[in-house]
Amino acid sequence: PTLILLSGADPFDQEYSPRPPVPLMAEITTLPTAGRIYLPATDDPVGGPAAHSQPVGAQELPLPLPGGRIWYVPARDMAGDGVASFEYRVVDAAGQASPAAAVRLTISARNDPP
Repeated sequence: PTLILLSGADPFDQEYSPRPPVPLMAEITTLPTAGRIYLPATDDPVGGPAAHSQPVGAQELPLPLPGGRIWYVPARDMAGDGVASFEYRVVDAAGQASPAAAVRLTISARNDPP
């Protein structure tokens, strides 16, 4: 599993607002084209995927991620450049959302024991 941190910035707040920036939240808008994503376990200080958690399903989209963290688990024996992708957007406290951003995943091959 690989921990992915999704984030974004509000350029208006950065340029025109003297106060601290408005908190932003990432939302998954499409599932990976290959592999699965899991939410971090709330009872794990490292935030690893829960041992018995289910992968995120299409019925849960758009999926708010208060910490912006997800775990990605590639499909078995999957490797290559851009072999999987998903999309997310960033939403501010007022509910305004950014356009979706695409995440392309490159998976390095590894020699798994038989």
